Amino acid sequence: MLLSVALVSCIAGVTLGDGPPPQAGNLLQNGSFMVSGAAALNDWNQINPKNPVTADSEGTDTYITAANADGASTSGVEQDLPAQTQWSKVLLRGYIRVIYTGAVSPSDAQSQAPFVGVQISYVDISGHRSRIPNLDSWLYTTPGWVEINQLVTVPPGASNLIIEPEVDSAIATAYFKKLTLVSWVQTFHDGFDGTSLDLSRWTATTGQHNVRADEQEWFVPDEVTVANNQVRIRAEQKQTGTLPYTSGQISTVNKFQQLYGLFEFQLKLPVTDGAWPAAYLLAWDDDWPPEIDVQELAGREPEKVLNTNHYPDEYGRRRASNVNFPADGLDRTQWHTYSVVWEPGEAAWYLDGVYKGTTGKPYDDVSEIPMYMTINLAVGAFGGDPSQSTWPQDYYCRGVDVYQRGDLPLPLYPEDSQEITLPNNSATLSAISCSPQDEIFSTWSLVEGPAPVLIRSPHSLTTSAVFNRPGMYKFQIKVAKGSDTNAAQLLVYVNRPLGGR
Repeated sequence: MLLSVALVSCIAGVTLGDGPPPQAGNLLQNGSFMVSGAAALNDWNQINPKNPVTADSEGTDTYITAANADGASTSGVEQDLPAQTQWSKVLLRGYIRVIYTGAVSPSDAQSQAPFVGVQISYVDISGHRSRIPNLDSWLYTTPGWVEINQLVTVPPGASNLIIEPEVDSAIATAYFKKLTLVSWVQTFHDGFDGTSLDLSRWTATTGQHNVRADEQEWFVPDEVTVANNQVRIRAEQKQTGTLPYTSGQISTVNKFQQLYGLFEFQLKLPVTDGAWPAAYLLAWDDDWPPEIDVQELAGREPEKVLNTNHYPDEYGRRRASNVNFPADGLDRTQWHTYSVVWEPGEAAWYLDGVYKGTTGKPYDDVSEIPMYMTINLAVGAFGGDPSQSTWPQDYYCRGVDVYQRGDLPLPLYPEDSQEITLPNNSATLSAISCSPQDEIFSTWSLVEGPAPVLIRSPHSLTTSAVFNRPGMYKFQIKVAKGSDTNAAQLLVYVNRPLGGR
């Protein structure tokens, strides 16, 4: 009899492009920006040569004064990026405050409050400056600090990242405070090229999904098709057994799971009564809860954008915390990017890179175990009454990307202590990795025990240990990826034979 004792090691890896991966972690190195002056950004300053710009900094607060007679622009702060940066995702966090020293030109007649925005640009290897699209996150503000929280994709070859305030004032001083720029390396990508589902990444489900929720669909792989760089999940009114609809579900169960990170889905949704499209994360061991919903739509309430963290409380009861917000005219039948940044103790949701809210401790718990991804189109139940809509309905995904912060330790998830009884003298020690096994180096060793143990393949993620004496044995696995290392321990109790001595 083999006993399986599992750990999960979720390790970030980059397989996109050539050259070294982008630098991960806090690119600002403790919040210190370099102030961008005229000499550093010639192409920028040539746009407005008559507007003198002065800049200075104090600690982690950087302030920029733009004496613009026409209120055209302010200057900004700049951060060098590592050489040969590949495609990378960064998250800008911090605060901005603008103090007006001249006449204000209000953009909103009702509030009489000026516009304040944050624009992010990059400089490529030829020195040309380009704005990152879809990042004009304008804020109505009164004097005081305003939070910045924005996801950004940095193109390959970028050498500098520029962050500038934009205000519609003739003369203003903009202050940045506690700026951090966190970068992730990519661990998973599927752009759904080809004509079929990549079965090394995904499994198409067959069968009934959620009996307790009274869903009305039966999942069949034929309702999942790939074409034109997108996967389509179709729900149709087809009787299958006792259920009146068929639909599709794909997941990365047993193929990819990760502990913490940035998860992004590019989706186009069916918005109709009875449809329940969702992209979410589930625990790798299939215990429920936890669950983190990255995108969920109840067709009966199309005016809401739903983001939910499901978790067990200290007594094992099921709880949920929501970061829901009005759709505000958002056309979800068009392409949008739905994201969650899942970190120790919290989960934060973004729509098209714009921050929408956070849930987490101390008020509720967020999963601390690795999770895999699921995308499915359910029918009925929480989605509403499907008899009020026409069918078929389609749910599209054209990209799934997962990233992991490189400044966090390599996560290891140990199972509870286990036991075997002689003469069954073999236990399987296993670790599940989020990266290809050849990207890491692992070592199993016996830390403590009453007798030597044979570990058959100590440098494999999955191996077996053979015992010849009863007692308590403590094992350790160490994993390394470059200079990043981590370790975890587990116990195996070997009992005497039944009826033996």
